Amino acid sequence: VHLCIKSGAFVEVLLQDLNLFKATDYPDYKGKFDYIVCGDVLEHLLNPETVLTELKTYLKPTGRRKMIISLPNVAHASIKANLLLDDFSYTPLGILDKTHLHFYTYRSIARLLADVGLEIIGVSTVTMPADGYQPYPFAKLPPVVQRFITDDVHSHIMQYVMCCRPVYRRRNIYSANLHTLQHIVTAVDYKKKFTFVLKRFIVTKLAGLCPILEKLRIRR
Repeated sequence: VHLCIKSGAFVEVLLQDLNLFKATDYPDYKGKFDYIVCGDVLEHLLNPETVLTELKTYLKPTGRRKMIISLPNVAHASIKANLLLDDFSYTPLGILDKTHLHFYTYRSIARLLADVGLEIIGVSTVTMPADGYQPYPFAKLPPVVQRFITDDVHSHIMQYVMCCRPVYRRRNIYSANLHTLQHIVTAVDYKKKFTFVLKRFIVTKLAGLCPILEKLRIRR
């Protein structure tokens, strides 16, 4: 479906099911873009590697040509804690969103991007308190286990946001990606703690409200 917009930020909006997407569907866009953004997209797809490979052909052959990619971190403290308590519950939002088909740690992100020829050149993160949106609070773990988990910076990260560039020459992209993600430095920022506590209460205790609140948010 093509929607033409004559004013505003976009000249044209294309609605496409990425599970059926092929770069040949839009030949006019081959090599046309400086940036392609996949924000909260890949984890919902059947074959994210295929989609990334196809999308990469839309980048310009020279110049800026970067992809901005965000992916959730399944190794967040809340997921680790709940697994140790024998729970892996899907939720209406968050890392275990019911619509997520793929789950990533920083190591598997490094491999995913390397396999499609993308090198990470910059990373930022979104952090989240240790309880996350899972049913069992982090404090249910023994203190020594809590410390072991929270000593790992990746346990605080909900989402990685990466700037990537295509690499066509032969080299070990995986090692470079892994090094970038392994040595990440992130500020643990929980300034919006009240908002988080409220969201957590809704997700874990009043999950039926989530679809209603989402509809209200979209209408705004």
